[in-house]
Amino acid sequence: MADDSRSDRRTGERPQAFALLDESNDAATRLEGVEALGNPSSSMTGSERRIVDQLLRVVLTDDDPRVRAEAIDALYFHGDRYIEELVSRVAAAVRRRDAAADPRIVFARWLTSDEAAYRMVGATGLGAVGPSDTRGASDVASASSSANAGSPDTTDPPDATARLREAFDDGDARVQARAVRSDAALGG
Repeated sequence: MADDSRSDRRTGERPQAFALLDESNDAATRLEGVEALGNPSSSMTGSERRIVDQLLRVVLTDDDPRVRAEAIDALYFHGDRYIEELVSRVAAAVRRRDAAADPRIVFARWLTSDEAAYRMVGATGLGAVGPSDTRGASDVASASSSANAGSPDTTDPPDATARLREAFDDGDARVQARAVRSDAALGG
């Protein structure tokens, strides 16, 4: 994904939060930038699309799992459609790495994460991604490895319904809601 941290074309301003996301900054500084971009009441000079693109880039490429989790939370605050876009991009990246890979394995793994943000994406992904789903293909070549997904397993796909039903009792309401929604989408 292209880094759109250049100046705003109309005003010449570059949102300071974009500069904080620079990979040369330490994780705490990048985390501060993500938090600023996720604050819906923030008076950012960039468009929502530019902000979302920056957050997606962070989720898919940042080295620090805490920064990635905070970027997922920030995407959530900008709207559910961006969590769905993230799911599509991760699924496409997994398949680009290995055409035989099943993204549901990645999402099932994320559903067991200690971070609620990953569990939220995992629950969404299990309900949205089927074996032949190729929505959201993008230029994010390393998303699955950079987003802490690890190498896709060659094992059988997870029992999505069972995994989702376990998440009905998750401590995070966003995870619960997505687990129920995804279970229903799978016919549960």
